[in-house]
Amino acid sequence: MKDVAEILKAVAWPITTVIVFFYLRHQLTFLVASVIRRISDANKLKFRFLGLTFEMASQLARTSIAPTKKTKTDETDADEFVRLAGEYQDLDIQGTKERVAKRFELADRLGDLAVALNLPRANLAKGNEGYLVAFATAAILQPMPDDLKNLRTAASKVKFKLPPIGWF
Repeated sequence: MKDVAEILKAVAWPITTVIVFFYLRHQLTFLVASVIRRISDANKLKFRFLGLTFEMASQLARTSIAPTKKTKTDETDADEFVRLAGEYQDLDIQGTKERVAKRFELADRLGDLAVALNLPRANLAKGNEGYLVAFATAAILQPMPDDLKNLRTAASKVKFKLPPIGWF
């Protein structure tokens, strides 16, 4: 009799746990789905484990980056990249809003092409203004380990053209 009591003591908690999970399985499924949805929607997660804190942050540098279509159907992607980089460099639109909108459009397409063509980021960081913008957009779209080093290279080439004081 004593042995039976010991066996019942040993299996009481596991059996109780199984019964509780069985009765609450629908609520637990809903809870897990809710937690997963909140984690996937979050832009910052923080974990604390053994006195250490791990933090993951997702930051959007620019929200205008969207897939764009090929601008000319009879040219290769590499040819389109070279043409658009030159167009970005030589862009001459007088209206500020129109010029900025066109530059955003060109930057988005150049970044898409740089990623699709797997262009060496180090080469892009040493190129003209169109190549630099392609590199910056590609770094946002698909970050790579050497991007920081290449950003330093690009930053040394950039000449800032500040707008006139009355611009804002």
